[in-house]
Amino acid sequence: MTFSSVLVAYTLCALLCICSLQTVVTDSLHLQYYTHEFRGGPNSTLLITAGPGNVGNFSTLGWGSFLVFDNIVREGISANSTLLGKTTGTTILTGKAGDSPVQFIAQTLFNENYKYNGSSFIVLPGGVVLGSTGYFQGYKGYGQGVEVAATPTPSGAFYAVYLWDVYLED
Repeated sequence: MTFSSVLVAYTLCALLCICSLQTVVTDSLHLQYYTHEFRGGPNSTLLITAGPGNVGNFSTLGWGSFLVFDNIVREGISANSTLLGKTTGTTILTGKAGDSPVQFIAQTLFNENYKYNGSSFIVLPGGVVLGSTGYFQGYKGYGQGVEVAATPTPSGAFYAVYLWDVYLED
């Protein structure tokens, strides 16, 4: 073998390695969506099921409160934006004396209005995300939700919107 043929072989091998690495690096997803939550009233999507004070009275939430939710997932902050699915789960308040850490577990399932129709993932405490069904099966990553709107309603209920950023890798 000549030096030039060895150089060509090494160059081709290096290109194949770079292409392989590029496939691994680019196989990640960033999802952004909004969850819409109604606290109280006939259309409530968040219920207090146990804990101190009066069940159903959000002002009495404290250590040991247990909540369940079935929130709406939308494309945007507006209540009229495209419905993408739902997020269901539980929240437990685990702090005392004014401290309010929570343990949060949720499953987000997307519908036919989203490109990942029928796919879901689970958010665990600490924002750890595990792919569950459909396209996301086998994925893992992290997510963070931030409250971006909170409004009392005329019926005395409360309406909150959270922006979620979820980062997944295969």
